[in-house]
Amino acid sequence: MYRSIRKKGWDYSQTADYLITICTKNRLPYFGSVEKGAVSLSPVGEIVQRTIFDIPEVHSNVILKEWVIMPDHIHLIIHFNRRLPKEQSGAGKFGPQKATLGRVIAGFKARVTSQALIENCDFEWQIGYHDRILNHQTAIENAARYIRENPQNL
Repeated sequence: MYRSIRKKGWDYSQTADYLITICTKNRLPYFGSVEKGAVSLSPVGEIVQRTIFDIPEVHSNVILKEWVIMPDHIHLIIHFNRRLPKEQSGAGKFGPQKATLGRVIAGFKARVTSQALIENCDFEWQIGYHDRILNHQTAIENAARYIRENPQNL
């Protein structure tokens, strides 16, 4: 049974900065390899990269601050802005939907999976994702440094 690891009582639709980590199933290196401190992307890693670039286009309330693709996971620092233009209120067949961080991540994972299937790439996500709320500038700077240095740590 899947147990949520979201922070109890936190409204994930509010404006905030987040460090997001999304892993591959069984931490398999679907996204590529690290050679001499640099990431060499596989075809599915390239799909992930293109889809990361699309996040602010798909979700105008998200600013991508920093990111890295590692062989078996990705890290993102995103700024989630609660205010949405009316055309992006999330209206669907069940009526207006609240824009949340979870919806952004679920959409990202679905778009990567869909494109990987189209391109016949062997790939699976781990269920869920990890998030850390970055509630001050020092936390954002430390997370950004960690992301930039991550490939060199393998």
